[in-house]
Amino acid sequence: LHNENFEVTTLRVDVQTDGRHAEVEFTTDWQKDAERRDLTINSMFLGLDGTLYDYFKGYEDLQNHKVRFVGSAEQRIKEDYLRILRYFRFYGRVALKPEEHEPETLAAIRENGRGLAAISGERIWVELRKMVVGNHAAHLLELVYNLDLAQYIGERHGGDGL
Repeated sequence: LHNENFEVTTLRVDVQTDGRHAEVEFTTDWQKDAERRDLTINSMFLGLDGTLYDYFKGYEDLQNHKVRFVGSAEQRIKEDYLRILRYFRFYGRVALKPEEHEPETLAAIRENGRGLAAISGERIWVELRKMVVGNHAAHLLELVYNLDLAQYIGERHGGDGL
């Protein structure tokens, strides 16, 4: 609309997750949908009447150039391990400085990095490609190695990896 991109989605609640896919139910509750989102800045909604639904201070985080998971980083990551790379991608878009990660977030990423091994190389490549064209790409790639993630994002599953 007027050269601006908008994403439209239905409101959902996760019934069950397996580290990549979720079984969902539809809802009319904005907050329940926001609770299942990955990052605070991705959990905001704008109603058709212009109302901003922001239950996790996503707007404040955006203004402060912060990238944070909704609630528990570990829980969000375990719901979908691709969120690790989404965190890095959005960090490169939002953060002003390369080294302003919350230590708890990096700890949760390190502890759960092995979950990336179950994600297809194609999905990983989509996120990595977006990450390397953003800000702080060298820092973020270095973090991928320093957090011991690189071993989980290479070739696997009979050659369909990167």
